[in-house]
Amino acid sequence: MSEELGWSPDRQTQEFNKAVKFLVTMGLPQPKEKLTVNKVRIESAKRSEHEALYSRSQFQPEELASFQKVFSELDVSGDGRIKTANLEKALAFVGYSIPEKVLYSIITEAKLDKSDSIEFQEFLEVMSGVKELQLKNAFSKIVDHQVEQKRIPIERSSGGV
Repeated sequence: MSEELGWSPDRQTQEFNKAVKFLVTMGLPQPKEKLTVNKVRIESAKRSEHEALYSRSQFQPEELASFQKVFSELDVSGDGRIKTANLEKALAFVGYSIPEKVLYSIITEAKLDKSDSIEFQEFLEVMSGVKELQLKNAFSKIVDHQVEQKRIPIERSSGGV
């Protein structure tokens, strides 16, 4: 888009930095390292179609605050990690309920390291997977209900084949 707008490399950098600041104010985590337009382009090119297909749902600021509170309460050692075994408890605290088998498949998908505990970013990945599943299930129920509403009983269908 910057090419269409005729932005110079300096202008691209300025706009990119503004965008990063904006996204942080909207609840995305602060980047661990200084981002540049070129770094993002390179990383974006590396992403597979699979990753793009399964990109995560975003959270509202209230959800992030709630997740941070729950995570902090479960982080009894204060080391910024919680036991993966506490995830079911965390889900219950925020009102999510999913089968254990599904939870552990989400954990397997989201785990960045293979320890028995997770950091907050990994926790958000798990919560994102759970939210995605909840939204998918809710949408399916709505669609199923709409389809059911549109079905016409045979006795009311004028007997057509």
